[in-house]
Amino acid sequence: MNGQRQTMVHALAKTLSRSQSFAVSALAWRAPYAEYAVVGWLMFGGALWLTQDALAGDSGIATVIFGCWLLALMVAISAIDARFGIIPDALVLWLALGGLLQLVTLDWQSAAMRIAGCLIVYCVATGIRAAYRAMRGYDGLGFGDVKLVTAGAIWIGLEGMPVLMLIAVASALVSLLIAALQRRALSRAEPIAFGPHLALGLWLAWVAGPIGLVGVG
Repeated sequence: MNGQRQTMVHALAKTLSRSQSFAVSALAWRAPYAEYAVVGWLMFGGALWLTQDALAGDSGIATVIFGCWLLALMVAISAIDARFGIIPDALVLWLALGGLLQLVTLDWQSAAMRIAGCLIVYCVATGIRAAYRAMRGYDGLGFGDVKLVTAGAIWIGLEGMPVLMLIAVASALVSLLIAALQRRALSRAEPIAFGPHLALGLWLAWVAGPIGLVGVG
């Protein structure tokens, strides 16, 4: 038992360290995460947005708690995917758990719609991934990305997915531009971590929901 506890504490400490390194480097626009500056600054902007809304009394304590939960996970996922090209299942499970807990604040019909939307997103994302691989011969969307957007759908529903994808694609294009300017050239074979951009899209889509900018209930 003590061994398991020590392992969990060690894993948490490493995740926190990586999250801090990613956030500081991205916000400072410096290596190794300079190309994720747009991710870092827009995540920070979303946090300020939600904080201002809470201070104005328009967001309840539950929204603040869920916001902290989601932001912490999005930064951790971004840090690990940007560094290692993977999205840990444990973080996706925590994301899904937070989304399910959030459903308690909704009526049963809205909660059921969120679960149904989650299944639809999984099927669509899996289909797109398979079609891309069939056409190009390699994966354009990692399975970790599929799991991330599926768990994210519990938080924002189908109505929030267009916002998520629009932000994610725009953010990825900006990151590609920054990377190209820094390295002079980019190889088409070079893998690009899409997880940080999906994480940003999910964070901003969720933030925009509670403050009434998009229809995420």
